[in-house]
Amino acid sequence: MEYTYVLLPSQFIQLLQSNMQTSGSGYAQLRREFWHTPNFQAMLYRTCRDVDQQLGFEKIITALGWYGLRDRLAASYLGYQRDGQFPHVPDLSLVEDILQLEDKLKTKTVDGYNRAFLLGFYKKMLWYRKKRNTRKLEGEVDELLSSQTYKLLELVKTRTSFIDWLALALEGLGKFEDGERVAQIIKAGGGLVALKKGLGRGQQEQLIRDWVAYGASIGHTEAFSNPTV
Repeated sequence: MEYTYVLLPSQFIQLLQSNMQTSGSGYAQLRREFWHTPNFQAMLYRTCRDVDQQLGFEKIITALGWYGLRDRLAASYLGYQRDGQFPHVPDLSLVEDILQLEDKLKTKTVDGYNRAFLLGFYKKMLWYRKKRNTRKLEGEVDELLSSQTYKLLELVKTRTSFIDWLALALEGLGKFEDGERVAQIIKAGGGLVALKKGLGRGQQEQLIRDWVAYGASIGHTEAFSNPTV
């Protein structure tokens, strides 16, 4: 699937890129800056009024935790992207494959960050937009990450909070490069520059287009001026 820009809910996307441990900056931002805004309250009403009709922070977070709230919000946004209207009750089956992706990458990322979930959420939001606009796509998205990408990620020995960018880079390289060559470079400690050397100009441009589309969609444009992966 070619990556293109897709409009994503900005507050939710900010939280998925933040440290959501109870002592983290994202958790504080959720409580102090986002919770009582009209947009966030409207989403809470759609997703959490069964927990607390008053939509109180303490009651909802105590009952669901951040991850339970996150999954409900994501399912509601995905339902809207798929059907053109928000569901009365979030269909949590819509996030099952995203949770599977997140679970597979949990040993490669930093606790408290939700960027693996963010990557899966972006891919599904993009898929549903394309499906609604073209009417040519059938069923659900086949896989959020290829088996080859998972295998390459297993070779990475350090954890990163930017697991989404790392997965995206390895996935893109896997489209053009022999998987064994990429694996050998990773084992030797080579970085992105070494991995890109074997690509033609058109292939490099395609990678950059995909990365720009993703970075713009999640509002992480500083990745291009100050790369961290």
